[in-house]
Amino acid sequence: MSEHSILWRLVLLVSSTLLKRSRFLRKHATTIASVTFLATVMIAGPWLYFQGTYQTAASEWRTVSLDDGSIARLGPRTQIKARFDRERRLVTQSSGEATYDVIRDVYRPFVVECGETTVLALGTKFAVRCDGDDVNVVVVEGTVSVARGLARSGQEPSVDYVRADAGQQVQVNRWTPLTPRPVDVDVALAWERGRIVFTGEPIEQAIAEFNRRHQQPITLPRVYHPDYKVFGEFDLTDPRRFVEVMKSSPALQAPK
Repeated sequence: MSEHSILWRLVLLVSSTLLKRSRFLRKHATTIASVTFLATVMIAGPWLYFQGTYQTAASEWRTVSLDDGSIARLGPRTQIKARFDRERRLVTQSSGEATYDVIRDVYRPFVVECGETTVLALGTKFAVRCDGDDVNVVVVEGTVSVARGLARSGQEPSVDYVRADAGQQVQVNRWTPLTPRPVDVDVALAWERGRIVFTGEPIEQAIAEFNRRHQQPITLPRVYHPDYKVFGEFDLTDPRRFVEVMKSSPALQAPK
């Protein structure tokens, strides 16, 4: 049993005993309860400040107001867990894609962890996409630090990290160096408004982008030209339209 758990039990035990044995204390039970709560918060420290888990199903978008006033926008098949204390604001994103519009607080860094990737900000707007070992970070406003490994202390990562500014993205995996690169934010975050923009992705990758957001996967007849590149903007809530366009494309035309 941890030290904090023991102290917690002692506080509750003492308060309960006093309430039972003293008429005066019973009369002031509300006051004692308030003092007990404050003592518990001080003993337990930051662990009791705030926490919450949020998730979305396939084809679901959700906007969440976090305890500090920051806003998280979740795309389909996304799960996050927020744990805030007096030293830092920690969000663990286990899957999917989310944007974070962070309220500035220089005394409490805002940290997003996705696997072994850590994103640290003070007050900015950025997006994180978690896809297994691959993580993509897009900065909309301000500056963030992106690192391999977990910044458990909530401090600036000191090894293997980069800073990315607005209009840049960082792709994190096991094989490539951490390098900020320019990105079209409107294209990268089109999913926020239920859209998706393809700028030359192979057709099978385009199909996978739809399928990762929907419960019913898209199926196409035989693709004769898997290197066919897809261009255009589509409605993520209307996969049938996407299928119709792909069926009329050269990718599904048998070679003569």
